[in-house]
Amino acid sequence: MKTRRDKLTQKCKEHEEELSRLENRIEAEIGKRGAAGKEIEEYKRLNGSQLAKELKTVEKKLKTEAMMTVNTTSPFGFEKLKEDINGISHCKEKLTEELESTTQTIGLLEEKKNEQIRYTFRQVQKYFSHFFQKLVPAGEGTIQWGDKNDPSDVESCTGVGFQVSFNKEKTKMKELKVLSGGQKTVVSLAFIFSIQKCDPVHFYLFDEVDAALDADRRQFAANLIKKKSATAQFILTTFRPELVYQADKCFMVKMLGTSSCVQEIDNDQAIHFIQEQIEM
Repeated sequence: MKTRRDKLTQKCKEHEEELSRLENRIEAEIGKRGAAGKEIEEYKRLNGSQLAKELKTVEKKLKTEAMMTVNTTSPFGFEKLKEDINGISHCKEKLTEELESTTQTIGLLEEKKNEQIRYTFRQVQKYFSHFFQKLVPAGEGTIQWGDKNDPSDVESCTGVGFQVSFNKEKTKMKELKVLSGGQKTVVSLAFIFSIQKCDPVHFYLFDEVDAALDADRRQFAANLIKKKSATAQFILTTFRPELVYQADKCFMVKMLGTSSCVQEIDNDQAIHFIQEQIEM
């Protein structure tokens, strides 16, 4: 019994020492906190059992508040979020596949477009040489693809160039910028007719297209336009007789006072009118 009593006495002594240490800490905290320490001062007056009871009350309160802040729906929210992530991942995979398919389709269409451009250029190139020779029997003309004349390089091509000769000597091939006005007109007509051959239209309007041409070139142009008029309508203005000889209908535009007047006339009247204008 004595031994047990000694043990209990020792434990009480230890508790008292622990309580003393706590009181010292409380004193220290009061000193640090100043006015806030007044709240702690109230606990200082409590004995050990009262402090233990108050401590249990505070711990219970803390546990209750902690439970109140716990989101009980978190597991369901997690599952929903997981489903959303899986759905987004699936959509991403699907969009990636569609992007790859679209990119491949665009590549195929781009290649088809480039091939069509190359084919059209080859056709225009062929017909340009044909029509140029019709207008200049002793000459030769061709179209080249950009500066490098490389039809395979569609993307970097910024235009076409013309190489023409008005005689059979290929060494005298000239670029468009060094040609005379009449020679440029011949090149323009050959180019227009070559495009028309590839992609025909039904109506053309030429304003004094023969003004800079010599008599031979005017005749060649008139013959070519007459032939093309079987499938298209040509309206031309001219002060030269060659086109008038080939015309199906002629109209004279003249001034009456301060107004212009359009009158249909026959070919002979038109030729007479033009001759008068040339002699003036």
